[in-house]
Amino acid sequence: MTGTIKALGYPCRDTFAAWIDELHPEMRIHVVGKVGGVQHSPEFKRTAILELCNRQISARKIAQKLVVSKPR
Repeated sequence: MTGTIKALGYPCRDTFAAWIDELHPEMRIHVVGKVGGVQHSPEFKRTAILELCNRQISARKIAQKLVVSKPR
C-alpha cells in the first residue's frame, strides 16, 4: 500500500485502506493481533522436521502446507 500511496499521491494510508475496503473488502487481510505461544504436538513437529529433511519442495511451500510461519 505504501508504494501505491506514494506513487499516486493518495492522502494517507487510512483513507486508502478505507477505499479498498469499500470497493473490495475481500482484498485486504485484517491482522488483529499475534497468536502467541502456539503449542504444536510432538507428532506435528516430527512431521514438519521430516518434511524439511526429506523435502521435495521448498521450505516455504512446506510451511504453507503446514500453515506455519517463522516469527519476525
